[in-house]
Formats: sequence, C-alpha cells, structure tokens
Amino acid sequence: MPYWDQWNLMPQLFIKISQNSLSWQDLIAQHNESRKLFPRLIFLGLAYLTNWDVRYEMLVIFMLACLVSVNIYRLNRLTVNANLLTTSVIALLANLLIFSPIQYDNWFWGIQLVVMMPIACITTAISVIYSYFNTRYKFLICMMLCIISTFSYSNGMIAWVIVLPVLTLVTAKSTSDLLKQKWLFLSWIAVSISNIIIYFYDYQKPKLSPSLIPAFRHPEQTLHFFLAFLGSPLGSGFEISPLTSSIFIGGVEIGIFSCLFIYLLKHIKNLHLFQRTIGWIMIAFYSIISALITAVGRVGFGLESALSSKYTTFSLYLIIAIIHLLPIVFSHISSQINPRKSQVWLHKITEKFRYKASPFMDKKAVVNGASLAISNRPREEKKFFDPILLFIRRGNSKFLILNSKFLKVAIAITGAMILHYQSFTYSVKEIKSSYQLRMEGKTCLSFINIIENKSCVEENILASYDYVKDLVNKLNYLGMLKPNLVTSNNIKAIANKKQKDKNYGSLDGIIPLNSWYFVNGWAFLPDRNEPADAIILTYKKEGRRKKEEGIRNKRMGTQTPTNEEGRRNKEEGGKKKEEGIRKKWMGTQTPTNYKHPVDDGVLNSKEKDDWIIFDVLMSAQTPRENLVQLFNNPAYLNAGWEQTISGKLLPKGKLKIAAWAFDAKSGKAYKLDTNHQIIKNGSI
Repeated sequence: MPYWDQWNLMPQLFIKISQNSLSWQDLIAQHNESRKLFPRLIFLGLAYLTNWDVRYEMLVIFMLACLVSVNIYRLNRLTVNANLLTTSVIALLANLLIFSPIQYDNWFWGIQLVVMMPIACITTAISVIYSYFNTRYKFLICMMLCIISTFSYSNGMIAWVIVLPVLTLVTAKSTSDLLKQKWLFLSWIAVSISNIIIYFYDYQKPKLSPSLIPAFRHPEQTLHFFLAFLGSPLGSGFEISPLTSSIFIGGVEIGIFSCLFIYLLKHIKNLHLFQRTIGWIMIAFYSIISALITAVGRVGFGLESALSSKYTTFSLYLIIAIIHLLPIVFSHISSQINPRKSQVWLHKITEKFRYKASPFMDKKAVVNGASLAISNRPREEKKFFDPILLFIRRGNSKFLILNSKFLKVAIAITGAMILHYQSFTYSVKEIKSSYQLRMEGKTCLSFINIIENKSCVEENILASYDYVKDLVNKLNYLGMLKPNLVTSNNIKAIANKKQKDKNYGSLDGIIPLNSWYFVNGWAFLPDRNEPADAIILTYKKEGRRKKEEGIRNKRMGTQTPTNEEGRRNKEEGGKKKEEGIRKKWMGTQTPTNYKHPVDDGVLNSKEKDDWIIFDVLMSAQTPRENLVQLFNNPAYLNAGWEQTISGKLLPKGKLKIAAWAFDAKSGKAYKLDTNHQIIKNGSI
C-alpha cells in the first residue's frame, strides 16, 4: 500500500519512464528537504522487478538494518576487546535497539528507506576505517559512502563531519603521518564542499516546513525537544506523560555520555584509548547532531512531534554508543587502580564497623577484621551484615570493587530492558493500529472509481483526492497497483467462491429509519484469520429476472452461432492485447491518452439481475464476544459491524440486499450468509 509521500516521490517517475522522458533532473530533484537520488534509483529498480510492490522496499530497509548490525558487531569485536560473554551481552542490547519496533513508521513505510541510508553508510565507513585496507582506499570508499549518504536524506550530510575524525585518528599514528596525508584531507574537504554546493543549488524551502524563529525565541522548548528526541526510543512507551519521561531519559543519556567524553578528553594523550573509542564517540555525535538539527527545524510543530517514530532511527544510536563506551572506559579505569588504594578503600568500609585497620594489612587481616567488627554488632544488625561478610570472604578488595561495578551495570541493564519492554508493547499496539488504517486506505483506494470517499483517501493516503484519483488510474493502466482498481459496480467482477468448511459471516439485519437504513452483521476472512477489511453492500431488483432473460434470449436468437463465436474471439483477442500493453509499463505507451473502462459506462451495469454495489463500509468493526465463544478463536472479537446508510444510495422498488466481506490484499469479495428484502418508495 503506497502511503503519503510515496505518491509524490515515485509515480510521476513511472509515468515519465513510460513516456521515455525521464531526465537527470527528475532523479536528483528536491523532495521535501532532501535530494533522494540513490533511494530513487533503488525504488525504480525494485518497481521494475516487482511492479511497485512496496513490501520489497520494506525488505531493503530490513537488509540495511542487518548491515548496520554487522558493522556494529564488528566494531564491538575490534574496540571493546572483551570476553565472549560481555561481547554477546553488548551485541544483544545493541540489536534490541537496532531492530526495535519503536521504529514502526520506518519498518512499514517503504519510502523510509531514506532514514536508514545515512547510518548504514556511516557505520560501514567506520568499519572500513578499522580494516586493513590501504589508507587511500579507505579515503576513496569513505568518500563514496558519504556521497551516497548526502544524496539519500537531508541529515546524510552529517556523514562528512562524522567520518573524518575517525579516519584521521585511526589511520594516522603520529603528526608526521597527518602531514604526509594532507592531500587526502584536502581532497576530502574539496569533495564535501562540492557535494554541499550541488545539494543546495536551486534549493527551495518546503512550504510545510515550520519557521526557525520559534527555536531561538523559545530556547527552553528547543532544549526539551532535543532531550525528548534522544530519549524517545525508551520513553515513548510510558502510558502516562511519555513526553516528560522521554525528556528525563534523554537528559540521563546526555549526562552519561558527557561524563564518558570528559574522561576520554582527560586521557587524550592515550592514543590507543582514543583510537578504540573515537568510532563510538562519532556515532553518538550522529544522534546528537541529528537531534540538534531536528529540534531547530521542527520545534515549530510542537514538542509532541519529538516522539515521532520516524526520529527513533536517528536517536537510538546514542544509546548504542554508550553501551559500547562504558565497558571500554570501565576497563581502562580498572587498569589504573592501585592495589594499595583498593585496600584503603576497603579500610574505609570496615571503619564503619568500628574497626580500625592499617591500609597495608594483608588480605587475611582485612577479612578477619571485618568479621570481628560484624560479630560484635547486635543480632538484628548481624542479619543485615551477613551478606556483606559473605561477599568479603569470597574475594579480595579488587574483586569487591569489580563486583560493585558489575552490580551497577546489572541494575542499569535491567532498567534499560524494562524501558525497552514498555516501548515494545506500545509499539505493537501502534503497529496494529497502523495496519488497520493502511487496510482502510487500500480499500477506499480500490473503490475510488465506484464510491467517492474523500475523507478516507485524504486521511489514509494523501491529502489531495483529485490528484490521487487521477494518479491511481494512470498507475492502474500501467499495471502497478496490486490488486487492480475495481472498475465495475457489478460485484461479479471481484466475487470469489467461498470454501464450504469456512465461515465468512452474515448480514444479520437491515432496519429502515425514515430516509436511512441501519445494517449490521459480522464478517471474517478465514484465510487471513482476521476480520474483513470492509463490508460491501449490494442490491438486486426483484421481479426483473424473467423479463431480462426473455430479452436476452430474443437477442441471442437473431445471431448465428458463427457470428457469435467470431464476436467472442474478437473480444478475447482485444483483452489479451490490452493486457500486454498494460504489462509493458516501461515501454512507450502513454498513460495520459488511454480511455479508462469507467468512461465506457461499465459502471452502469445493464445486467440488472446481478448484485450491484451501492456502498462500502470501512472501519465498522465492533466487538462481538459471542463470536469468540462460538468459534473458540479470539481473532473473531472485532468481526462485528454495524452502520447507518443513506437511502439515497438505493433505487426505488422491491430490492434484495446482500453484504460481502472484502479482502483488500487480494481484491476479492465473499458473500455473507442471509439476504434481506426491502421496499423503497419515492426518491428517498
């Protein structure tokens, strides 16, 4: 189901390809704030292979996430230098974030491939920098990745700033190395400036973008937006005040990163330590710089917009960087600890038990002293101190220090997992809600030539009904919509046979209410184990069947079998030719000069004996607990439906009413049990 910006980005390119008029300017043209050159090339390739099945765009998004995961794990192994258990725990936490469902808007919206491109390019570039490639090859590969990042999404330009420090510190072993590579750095600066000039050439500020003035007029709101942006991957799941929670979590993240960064700056002369950490520092700055840019550019939309699922793909990499920086810094701190200082630290603990010990006493004396101090305490206090004594007896002072750190880390990991679980459950609910809205949009799009439902199209597809209607008919002609649009109000065009052993639902009743009718029932799709995406209402005029059959038989009697057979063969040949033209969407056929079947009057069906579509009910699901008990299946809970329809949709006379369950994915309808008869008098 193409959604929102996808209708503005790609369909016009498909039409231009069919007209052989696609140009370089079309590929590099500005879309919102970005120049999506490389995503457009990917989308065009996928559209050519799949006839614009947007699920393959989602697959590419997942593949890019896998690439990021591999890059992060490789950097983990090269820089953290931990044992297998620690490496595995860090990799698990990182992947929980990389594949977090809190990014649901980006996972299930094909055009959001663009937000995954920059971080995929940046992590790949950093991974290449830590490899054994020649320095010149590293520069060349990183330049290409930064160009791809720049012309994929607006914040992709950050890659030039993020990658260069890593490239400098990791490849250069001394100041003399930097001087030898000055031409490489100068070429890097020249290429980056050239890219920025090309990017902003003829740049137009999008009309829907808010003004930058509020960001500077209300700096406190900009700060809150910045922190909420960074904390949203873990804070959005709170049911009560998710904005406040995200701001607090974002503040904690910035606080932890600032402490780590200051510590590393104090040890800047330790080249080996800085080479291990510079990659993670710049990945963290990718999230921080993205948050700053977005806060300045989007605070005009309100603070709540900072919690958008689309932004989490940028912000979560600060948390990932912190997860990897912590063990590196802790291991460095541990290596700097003096054993005598450790004993002094333990001495201060035992002093609290009224025992004075020498800072230079041996391990046995320390343990015995602590035991004596605890044994002299009252019985109630001894119960409290027993675990401490047992802990001291099991190791020396260094073991005690390391285990206290381990305890803090364990508490931090547990807290992060709890926050992640909350965001996970929240995201699953949002995914289900988005799925239902997409199916609703897909349904009203399928019937756009039959039923006019502007609100459905403008809320679930794109806020321009006439533009969408014109565009989808052109795309339908090119064979790029799945399923095809419904082009006849005769239900037989989409009717499908029901399987005898499966229940699809029933039309329970239709009650006249002056000029309105109240209809209700239930509808289910057994093959998908889901409630129907929509309910199609049809009517059939009673008392006309025999008359129509007589007219049809009389007409058939005036034609010879040979003439009739020739006419049928001619019609079949025309259909095959039309189908061939439609499939050849990349050819020279122009979609602007065709005559749609709707214009030929197919909608005004002459076969009055058939079921005629007069309304399509969407978002009419109501809970029916009796169905859950009847079929012993919780999926039937929302299979009920009820709605009031206007009598103006029906012709006058004696009518038979039937309902159908519609499957938006296949474009097929299944007749529900039980028909109802009504008699409509007058024009209302």
